[in-house]
Amino acid sequence: MALKFLITGGLGHVGSALIREYAHRKDIELIRILDNLSTERYCSLFNLPKTHVKFEFVEGDINNLKLLPKIMEEIDVVIHLAAMTNAPETIKKPKECKKVNFDGTQNVLNAAIETGVKKFIFPSSTSVYGEAEGIVDENTSTKDLKPSSPYADYKI
Repeated sequence: MALKFLITGGLGHVGSALIREYAHRKDIELIRILDNLSTERYCSLFNLPKTHVKFEFVEGDINNLKLLPKIMEEIDVVIHLAAMTNAPETIKKPKECKKVNFDGTQNVLNAAIETGVKKFIFPSSTSVYGEAEGIVDENTSTKDLKPSSPYADYKI
């Protein structure tokens, strides 16, 4: 069975690399990309690989509660990357950061549950570790995390 993916924030640094890499997977037939173009990375849509994978781009926002269920129709896997990631900006605009990074994530997750998405992937960030001594990895206790921005707080 070929899978259909939705990647939120798919035109960002991680998303633009991911859509190109996943285009070569034989088990994927569709990559739907949701991005609000707030970072103006529309060039990430240029020169997409010519493979069997179909690409669909939807300009939209993760806080649009009417849009989310529609774009998740027939989606098997959601990879949620959409976020305000610029740490200084998230410090200057904490309310906007909460709206995007926390509320938006809840919206995407709720829509995925509502529409029967089989898998939801929410990658973390090294930003959650903050300043640390020694080795930190995925086995580090949450009490040892020292996020230094609202972005990192909401990733936790």
